[in-house]
Amino acid sequence: MTGNEQELQQLQGIGRTLAQRLVEAGIGSIAKVAAAGEDQLCAVKGIKRSAVPQLMAQAGALQDSPPAGKEVQIADLELGLSGLRDQLRILVASAAVRYAQELVSKPGLKLFRSIEKLSVSLDKIEGRLELHPRRAGKVLAKAGKRLSSLGEADLVELRTGFNKARNALKQILV
Repeated sequence: MTGNEQELQQLQGIGRTLAQRLVEAGIGSIAKVAAAGEDQLCAVKGIKRSAVPQLMAQAGALQDSPPAGKEVQIADLELGLSGLRDQLRILVASAAVRYAQELVSKPGLKLFRSIEKLSVSLDKIEGRLELHPRRAGKVLAKAGKRLSSLGEADLVELRTGFNKARNALKQILV
């Protein structure tokens, strides 16, 4: 994948294939998308006429705004990681109140192991955010979505949800 294709993928609705087609059509940058005419963009296979104004507007906005520095991106990711830790704390506190009796049973002990593993994964990720910030953002969002769906879950569902969140986080650790 070329740098031009990666740049074009910043636009919503442009994936790998569409980015390749745009580059092949001579529209290899966000600036060229912003400057291209509607007919020129519609000539690219896969671009609908109804999506062209939105693409041109996005390209214009990205072209006019300076790109976010890597430090800003990492700071946002660290904030997201902090949010995941807070979600985990809230879920653990809620589970402790709701399932106080069951926490000493086998499912409760399994839950604690899952919590510990998830917490360790969150700690490991903290130092690796800058390696793949784009992937890290997607993975943190996926893990956050998993945790946010566990509000009223029982012990087994909590453990399963924590394991799924941890598995999502493993994508950063690879």
